[in-house]
Amino acid sequence: MATWNTSNIQNFKYMFGYISSPLGYTLNDTFNSPIGNWNMSSAQDISYMFMRRKMFNQNLNSWNTSNVTNMSYTFAECMAFNQPLNNWNTSSVTNMTFMFHYLPYFNQPLDQWDTSNVTNMSHLFHGCASFNQPINSWDTSKVTDTNTMFSSAAGFDQTLQDWDLNALISADNMFLNSGLKCANYSYILTGWADNPVTANNIYLGSVSPLKYSTAITSKRNILFGKGWTITGDSATECEILGLHDNHLKNNKAEIYPNPAENIIHLKNVFNVKNYIISDASGRIIVKDILSSDFISVQNLAPGNYVLSITANDKTHTFKFIKK
Repeated sequence: MATWNTSNIQNFKYMFGYISSPLGYTLNDTFNSPIGNWNMSSAQDISYMFMRRKMFNQNLNSWNTSNVTNMSYTFAECMAFNQPLNNWNTSSVTNMTFMFHYLPYFNQPLDQWDTSNVTNMSHLFHGCASFNQPINSWDTSKVTDTNTMFSSAAGFDQTLQDWDLNALISADNMFLNSGLKCANYSYILTGWADNPVTANNIYLGSVSPLKYSTAITSKRNILFGKGWTITGDSATECEILGLHDNHLKNNKAEIYPNPAENIIHLKNVFNVKNYIISDASGRIIVKDILSSDFISVQNLAPGNYVLSITANDKTHTFKFIKK
């Protein structure tokens, strides 16, 4: 199996997935073959590929997933799986629903993933008791569904304050019984409240038993003013940094998302005076004063650009792609 020629296969859906047993049949589930060298360059659909294969735990990090669009249920209930996947090219993926659903041991970095085309992240880490990796840098600008995304992810305690929720429609029970501590939950509420593109009228539902700092009550109320419904949380006293200071914990200046479609956000760039956007030839396209932590690129033609930001301490230069 390890030497199979898979270079022309486009559909791997259900390939090893175990849906249910026929009446009176018990699956002898010992599948754990080393298939990390497979040529996946033609693959488009790997949904349900390893679903409920309780013994499978092979390294697939070298797979070429650049053409995959559907990763739904890929490792759902694949109980033993805990292998690195950060090298996967996810730039074409639109569907990640239930991808890591109920993986008790999975806790691998995923911060290098390009999620710019993903629309469905529902149940993505539902029941992933060990998962606790930073994914604040993910591009969520096209995500419409985060239902139950971190529900029962008891170990998850990361901030998502920089997420772009412009396209969000449904987020029911996104954080129910998650492991978010007071500080990171407070950062999330603050970041989402302060982001002008955050969607209106979102039903977050119950986030029990999460607690938020009394210091950010006004930020939570901003979300209510935008038509959000949040239940099950409660205010308490907990030590939090301001968002400015919280970013300083990882003080590398950054922009995101990149590639960008409408807005570029700035991270760890402070006391900004002005900015310049130049095209690939060096011609200045935009020059303006900056009074917020984001820049609109909606009117730029698709292509490669250079963003130069002048602050009190230095000039920050970033290359970015306008989609």
